[in-house]
Order: sequence, then C-alpha cells, then structure tokens
Amino acid sequence: MRVQTMDKELGKFKAANRELADANSVLQAELREIQAVLAKNESEGTIMRQKLQQERSLRGDDQQLLEMRTRELRDVQTYLTTVDTLPVQEIVSMVKALNSDIFQIAAVISESTSFAKRFQLPHEVIKYAEDRLGHDITHLLYKAQERDTDHRSLVVQTVIQAVLADACLGITLSWDAGLKTTALRWAYDRIRVTSSQSVSARWRMLTRANTKYAEPIAVEKAAFSLVVHTLSVMLTIAGWTHGSTDWEAYTRAVAKTFGLDLERLVKDVVTLDRAMGEELMSMDVGLVTAATGEIFDGNTMENGFGGDAGWMDKHREGRSAETVACTSDLGLHARAVGREDGGGRPQVLLKPKVVLWSTLLDAPQTEVE
Repeated sequence: MRVQTMDKELGKFKAANRELADANSVLQAELREIQAVLAKNESEGTIMRQKLQQERSLRGDDQQLLEMRTRELRDVQTYLTTVDTLPVQEIVSMVKALNSDIFQIAAVISESTSFAKRFQLPHEVIKYAEDRLGHDITHLLYKAQERDTDHRSLVVQTVIQAVLADACLGITLSWDAGLKTTALRWAYDRIRVTSSQSVSARWRMLTRANTKYAEPIAVEKAAFSLVVHTLSVMLTIAGWTHGSTDWEAYTRAVAKTFGLDLERLVKDVVTLDRAMGEELMSMDVGLVTAATGEIFDGNTMENGFGGDAGWMDKHREGRSAETVACTSDLGLHARAVGREDGGGRPQVLLKPKVVLWSTLLDAPQTEVE
C-alpha cells in the first residue's frame, strides 16, 4: 500500500517536472525571441546613431559653409559700400587748418629770423630748389636780401609757404612709408579707370592702411626729414645762417629752431592724408597746387593777395599779367572714383591760393653764385 502511494507521488512529481520543463522551453523560446528583438533594436540603434552622426557632420559642414558665405557676403558688402566714415566737408576744414599752420610757420620764420651773408651754396641745393620752385622764384629768393625789409619778408614768407605746401602735397601723393613714388600709385591710377567706385576706393583704403601706414611713426619721421630738408634749402638760399657752413649741422639747427612747429605740421598733414585715403569711399580727393608760370584762372584758383589779376602790368619783363609765381595755400579737388566719373573734370572743393608775379615784383635775372 505504501509503495503504491509513493509511486503515485513520484508520478505527480514527474508530471510537474515535465510541465516545468515545457514551461522552461517556452520561456527559453520567448527569451530567444526577446534577445533577437533586442539585437535587432541594438543594430537599428547603431544604424540610427551612425545616421545621426552623419547628419550632425553634414549640419556642421553646412554651418561652416554658411559662416564662410556670410563672411564672403560681408566682405562683398564692404566692397560695394560707398558710405564715407568722415564727411568731405571735414576734409575741407582740415585742409584749411593745414594752410593756416603753413601760413603761421612762414610768418614766424620770416619775421623773427635774421638773414645775413650766406655761405657758398652747393650745386645740389640750388637744383633742389629750382626743381620745386622753378628758376625765377629761386633767384628771387636769393636776391631778396638786397631789397628793402618789407619786400624781403614778403618774398621769404611766400617762398616758405610755397615749399611747405609742396612738401605736404608730396607727402600725400606718396604710397610708401619712405615717401617715395612706388608702383602702387600707378596701379591705383589704373584701377580707378577700370573698376567701379566702391572697389577702387576700398582697394585704396586697404592698400594704404597696410603699406604706407602699416607703421605710422615711420611716415611721420620721413615726413619730418623731408620738411626740414626742404626748409633748410630755402633758408640757405635766403641767407639764414647759424654760424656753421656744414650742411648737416645746418639742417640740425633748422630742426632744433623750428622743430616744434614742423612736428605739428607733419602730424596735421599725416592726419589729413589718412583721412583722404582711408575715410572717403564716395570720391577720390587730393591736394592740388598751381604750377609756376601757369596762367591765372579764377575758376580754379584764388589770388592769395586778393583782387583781380587783370589789373597787373602786362608789360613787365614780358610776363603775362596773369602768370602764377607760386602756390601759397593748398587746394582740394574731388572726383568720383572709377568708371562713374565719366572722364569729367574734377570737382573743386577748395581753390588753391596763388601768389602772382606782379605781387612779388620782378627779380633780377642774376645767376646764383
């Protein structure tokens, strides 16, 4: 009886074990299915992550491209704009102030400086003066001390104004820190007639800022040396002495005596030069003078001593009554930059003031010793 009972219990355990085994098989199958689903999902997740990374990479490339195109458009816009950062009337005012400085310096030198017997003039000094002023003005200055005091002061002041104005003009015309003529100036003249206004002006601004004015101090030093040398030549011819016949010592004396005024003049002309070259985009402006011997034209110049040039004696030494001796005050002309100017005449923003031959009187035609 006991054996039968145990057999029945054993049968039940075996049946339960089979049920558990079947259940385990089912669970194993479900687990395998779940693992397959997870593996599939992981694979799909990997693919999605790869696609997302690719998308991010593409988005990054697009962003870089967008930033690059934005910079290009900004640069293009810079080249297309003709907006001035400084009004042209401010430039005119700066030229007038520069002329006032030149006049004051010339007046102080002519009124406060003693002129005595000069030392023997080197040939290169005479040539330098004649190249800038012409033969007649140079000789008039040389013989001025033989005239009365008022006439001598008039001639000396006029010539100093003329040479300082000419030096300032030369400083602004240069495209080189050493104030030498370079190919950049001729390149710009070419670009002006072949390119649009905005492109030409922007090229001028960038080129001058990164060449001539890459080191502004160098320009000021070169300009100061030029002004001192030019003034020294004229004072030598006029008869100003300081007790030395050595040329180097002479120029040092000029720099020491008039240095503060000349330094101020140089800073003013450099500031004006940068304003004309880097601040104006709508037009091309430049300083102008009238050439010695040019016929007086009231439309483009002013008589520095007032009045109409027609009253002058037309028969004195065969000179025309309307002949210019030199320029005392710088003028300012403007022209639209590039093809838009149509080849027309420059616009006169400020007429240069000139001194006429009749004002200076006739100079004896004596050769310089």
